[in-house]
This record gives sequence, C-alpha cells and structure tokens, in this order.
Amino acid sequence: LLGKVLLDKFRDGMQTIETKFVQGFINLMDGERDPQNLMIAFELHAMIMAQLDQTNLGYYHAEMFDVVSCYFPITFTPVMNDPNAVTPEGLKAALTKCMEFPEFAAHCVPFLMDKLSSPIITTKSDTLAVLVRCVKRYE
Repeated sequence: LLGKVLLDKFRDGMQTIETKFVQGFINLMDGERDPQNLMIAFELHAMIMAQLDQTNLGYYHAEMFDVVSCYFPITFTPVMNDPNAVTPEGLKAALTKCMEFPEFAAHCVPFLMDKLSSPIITTKSDTLAVLVRCVKRYE
C-alpha cells in the first residue's frame, strides 16, 4: 500500500530512487502467497512498469517478469461465502496486466510457449488467452 501511495503522490521524486524502490519491491513480492496481497502487488507491479522511466530499469526487467510469472497459471479456489474474497478471475486479470508490458516480450513469449506444452487443458487455455493479449500489446 505504501508503494502505491509513493507512486501516486510522489512520482517525480520516485525517479531519483527508482532502482532502490524496484529492488525492494522485487524482494517484498518474492514468495507472496496471500491472494489479497497478490492483488495489491500485481497492481503495484503494473504501476511501476507504467509510471517509472523504463530506460533506467532495463536491468530489472527479467526479475520483474520472473517475480510475477511464477504465479502463472493461477490455480486458486476462493473462500466460500465471502463477498470480499479475491476471485481467480480477478487474479488472472491482474497477472495478465503485469505480463503484457512490451518490455517483457523477450521473456514472456518463450515462457508462454513453454506453458503450451502442458497436458492440462485449463493451463493451455489460460496461456493462449494471455498470449493473445500480449501479442496485441507488443505490436
């Protein structure tokens, strides 16, 4: 949540510490398991990629891709009867948004092509859906 506030309110100031911020974000997100925290982390990841100057962050693109791609495909069963529960669809949409940045094309396309060899039909279907979105965005 603090990261979102920093990017929202102090974007210009963040440019001077962006590499340290991205390093901290990667370390913080690595291994996160809580669905609600993942939704926040995915949103912050997308904000970092969209709002910070990527010419200074190219060194971190592989790590930024790896820190989100490890959650693909989403296999999550929400808590029953919880109206505020995170949904698998919400997680999938947030994760896809993170993966479709053009800076990740060199990492994402081979990753998704590998996932297509899965014997699990839902994995193939999810992979194709993400691949289509990514290709449209990478054009």
